[in-house]
Amino acid sequence: MSWKHFKLEEFSCPDCGLSAIDPALVDILDAVRDEIPYVMAIDSGTRCAQHNANVGGKPKSAHMVMADGKSHAADIACADNHMRFLLIKKLIEHGITRIEDGVDWIHADNADDADHPQEEIFHA
Repeated sequence: MSWKHFKLEEFSCPDCGLSAIDPALVDILDAVRDEIPYVMAIDSGTRCAQHNANVGGKPKSAHMVMADGKSHAADIACADNHMRFLLIKKLIEHGITRIEDGVDWIHADNADDADHPQEEIFHA
């Protein structure tokens, strides 16, 4: 797997190195990065159960490996409101409808809603 703006390691669990990010999600993030004038730093990608618990993640977080063997979420560092606006706009344009707007990050995932209900996720 090769992307223009990202390396697989950026999406690995910082505790154990687990790397199971859905390549289709990274393909979308790579395309979004082409369209915005900001570096997209990944704060969180795949999480093992221990790391997910340590950061207060939901028990069925899309950051964790799902039945298909992939994790389906990434948190992207977000420095200011202009980046936030462009990032959310471009994620929606590229088909990402599960978006959470955090204090200094944007969560984007392509998990199946039925398997991973998360009330605070914005559905476009």
